[in-house]
Amino acid sequence: VDGVWLVKDGLPDLDITKYLSPDELESAQQVCISEMEKDAEFILAERADYGDYLYQQRKDNLLTGDA
Repeated sequence: VDGVWLVKDGLPDLDITKYLSPDELESAQQVCISEMEKDAEFILAERADYGDYLYQQRKDNLLTGDA
């Protein structure tokens, strides 16, 4: 079974949010949001770099007549 099993009242459960205080849950959500934002920024930067590369390649091909 994937995940970490927690036991509360003798019953195993995978939903750890039940065991967090409201402050802990909010903090965990903010960490997740920050990580997702960093990942999204990285992906956008990679795509922009690739777009710049394709643009330059097309421009070079037009200048050399290889289009």
